[in-house]
Amino acid sequence: GPPSDEALIAAAEAAARAADAVVLAVGTHGFWELEGVDQPHMRLLGRQDELVERVASAAKGPVIVVLNVGSPKELPWLDKVSAVLLAHFGGQAMADAVASLLVGEQSPSGRLPTTWPHNLEDASAQAATGRLPAPPEPGEVPYAEKLEVGYRAAGGGGCPAPRFPFGFGLSFSSFSFAALEATQTKPCAGAGGPNVSARVVVRNVGGSPAVQVAQMYVQAEQGPRSLRGFRRTHRLTPGAEETLTFELGPRELGAWYDTAAGCWQAPAAGSRVQLEVGASSADAAAARAELVLS
Repeated sequence: GPPSDEALIAAAEAAARAADAVVLAVGTHGFWELEGVDQPHMRLLGRQDELVERVASAAKGPVIVVLNVGSPKELPWLDKVSAVLLAHFGGQAMADAVASLLVGEQSPSGRLPTTWPHNLEDASAQAATGRLPAPPEPGEVPYAEKLEVGYRAAGGGGCPAPRFPFGFGLSFSSFSFAALEATQTKPCAGAGGPNVSARVVVRNVGGSPAVQVAQMYVQAEQGPRSLRGFRRTHRLTPGAEETLTFELGPRELGAWYDTAAGCWQAPAAGSRVQLEVGASSADAAAARAELVLS
């Protein structure tokens, strides 16, 4: 019959002891990560977490984990490995893409579309549901966090800071954000107004060519602080910079839905908005501007 899990893990340990470096691919599959079924936990399937722990302990060189998953995982072994490359479910061309990143031909430039809590209990939805006066009935899915979904609640309202914030992603270089300038281009009373044009300068301050994704977060008088746009730079060589522009309309600047009138209401003159640009939802104060709309 096929070898046991224990035999396979022991073989991986032996290979790690003999290797100068280890690339270990782990993950889930499409029959586990489904839209119509809730996952019962945030762990890797089977004994994969144990596999990573044991290989990391046995290895004499760096251990790089290629994580092929479709949703956040707990990663209890994170501080024992050298790097994690999140591949998601990349399809038939994923192998070539992963190989080019591992050997440094390209620099990683993806960003997390979700918040990664340390564990399931720290997830904002889980924490908010626990504060309900009574547990939900079977089949009932309460949105107890209301507007504070995901990154909007992370690190606040009794929710611990996440392991990885929404929008997070490393590359082989580092970047700075500077000179955020915001100008109102259409008044609140104008048709389709208000509008704001914002520009930020992104500079590669590291030692390798790489791409950055600048993320615009807006705190308006109505609603929580929210992502309102993102812009991707070209591949910047060390020392090079690029100016990125964000065009913000009434929805991005705090429009709200008036349930009594049955329509959206634009921000009024005198409303304050704070604009923040950075590399993730937790880093967005890297460049900041505040406006009073007119």
